[in-house]
Order: sequence, then C-alpha cells, then structure tokens
Amino acid sequence: MTVAFASSGSVGQALRNAPSSCSNLSTTALDATVQIQILLLLREMQRETGLAVIFVTHDIGAAVEVADRVAVMYAGRIVEDREVGSLMAAPSHPYSAGLLAATVSAEQRGRPLTTIAGAPPDLGCTATGCAFAPRCAQASARCSAEQPPLLHIAGQALACWHPLADGRVGDDQPSSREAIARWTSWEP
Repeated sequence: MTVAFASSGSVGQALRNAPSSCSNLSTTALDATVQIQILLLLREMQRETGLAVIFVTHDIGAAVEVADRVAVMYAGRIVEDREVGSLMAAPSHPYSAGLLAATVSAEQRGRPLTTIAGAPPDLGCTATGCAFAPRCAQASARCSAEQPPLLHIAGQALACWHPLADGRVGDDQPSSREAIARWTSWEP
C-alpha cells in the first residue's frame, strides 16, 4: 500500500493518481463549498475503485457525506457504531444525539444551535464509569461508577447504560425501557 499525505492543494490529484492510497486530508479549514467538492470527489473515487476509506473527523456532518458507517468516539472510546442512515434517523447514544443536534442545517436557520452541556473530560485523568456521564442528561449513579461495555448487536455497537429510544435527549424523551432492554440484554 502507498501512503500519501496530501494537502488541500493536491487532494484531487492524490485521489486520482493513488486510489489505493491512505491520505491525510484535512478539510476543516476549507471553504464549505470546496470542502463538499472534496468530500464528493472522495465518495466518487470510493465507488469507482472500491476504495475503503477511514475518515477521521470532528465534523459529523462531513462524515455522513462520505461514510456508509459512522463510529462515534468520546474520550478515545467508541460509544456508538452504526450505518449512517440508522444513526441519522435515531442515534442511541446521548453523545451521538448531541452531535447531530448541534449540526448546522437548513431547518435550523435562524435558531440557536444546540450545545452539549459541560466540558470535555481531562484525558490525563483516568476516571471510573462513562466519560460522558458528567455531560449526559440520561446519566445515573451507575454511569459514574461503571464503564458500559461496547455491546455488538445486529451489525451495530453501543456503549451506554441508558440508550435513547428515539434519538432525543433529555426530559422530552419517551420511556427508553425497550431500548435499554434491547441493548443491555446482550453480552459484550
């Protein structure tokens, strides 16, 4: 395998000349129009060549444009791994739902963006329990005391003691007993 590290000026050339390459393509500093063109080119090259792409980003909106699956990570740990459509329709982890709610879209024009309360964890400290617990509206004492295992069910993975039933976070969420039973009744 060839490893190519391409800057934004040579992204298209790197993709055309080395379809089996691994590229470090930073798109965060690009104009939104240029960013989407690069992501669409990446997706096109993937489809034409059968190229497997691992796209690491802080921008979940960009990830859903180029990915078939998304693994959401928090504090260095996968908390949810699902097909894009399934994740977009109803995320199960409160962090995934928070990320999607904070994504800019045409429907949100003129309204304030949703934020995830609190601050990211100090990665230098090893805490017990779920790293997202201090920021999570669903958290219980168990979340602070015990790290949830990453459970794999039907091609999906989730690490959460209190999965969301319908992708909504907070007090407006209906009872999640069914979701909790679905996820916690399986062995990791």
